[in-house]
Amino acid sequence: MDQSLADFKETIDLTAPRLLQITEAQSEQPRAEDHWSSKQIIGHLIDSAANNHARFVLGQIKDDLVFPGYDQNGWVQIQHYQARFKRSRQESDRGDASDERRNPSSDTQASPVQIHSQFRRR
Repeated sequence: MDQSLADFKETIDLTAPRLLQITEAQSEQPRAEDHWSSKQIIGHLIDSAANNHARFVLGQIKDDLVFPGYDQNGWVQIQHYQARFKRSRQESDRGDASDERRNPSSDTQASPVQIHSQFRRR
């Protein structure tokens, strides 16, 4: 395997345990007044990647390089990232035991770690 890919894989493998140490409350706390929380930043990165992907594709097939704007605050607000990305009971058991995550609601979505784990088992 190419060394840069091996380094990237190692970074991913080492990051999950560190992210699981962050409590739900910490992930929802804005870094400063009028700033986004960690959850909102992750959501923004997802939105930004989607928008930039569309721009890369359109840039190759359009005659001009005029693209629609990207209201990043609007996207983060509409996507409700602050209320998303709840952890599973299994992930919570590895984290802060006093956190309300112990009893996740039935409409809880799968986390990136759960999704990643499902693919690794195949």
